[in-house]
Amino acid sequence: MILACKTYNIYGADGSILVSAPHMTLGQPDVSYTTAAVSTLLGNEWGGIVISVALFFFAFTTIMAYYYYAETNLVYLLGHTQKERFLIWVLRISVLSMVFLGAVKETKIIWDLGDIGVGMMAWINIIAIILLSPKAFRLLKSYEKQKKQGQEPTFNPEEFNIKNAGFWEKTYKDKQ
Repeated sequence: MILACKTYNIYGADGSILVSAPHMTLGQPDVSYTTAAVSTLLGNEWGGIVISVALFFFAFTTIMAYYYYAETNLVYLLGHTQKERFLIWVLRISVLSMVFLGAVKETKIIWDLGDIGVGMMAWINIIAIILLSPKAFRLLKSYEKQKKQGQEPTFNPEEFNIKNAGFWEKTYKDKQ
């Protein structure tokens, strides 16, 4: 959107301005570039409104998704215990506190914290992928072997020592 509407600035290696959008002020990149892009199509008043509504829904759904991931992980790791209930309340209060902080703190601080959080999550995912890859490759070999033999591939979690896979255990038993 920003590129198509030409609402961007390009700086040279020495810091000089090579390209400057005529209706953009120079400064730190933020949502104003996207707002300017939408404003070129809908007008100045509507551009900001559209971006605000879109940002609200993006933020709301992201918060809900991250909360859901966190709560389901807590339940999986701790089971249905008294400790789990307490930690879910701690999680809820933490999420509400972060939403409040995000509403009252300076934008740059919030974006920086968001970048740190996404970076940490990426590293955790990379580590998890590395740890799970041997099992994933064994599953892939099993799948390919079954396909090569002309069978409809089935997944038996017990064969691969995967515990608590209720859905897959039931599905495998139903196919037998």
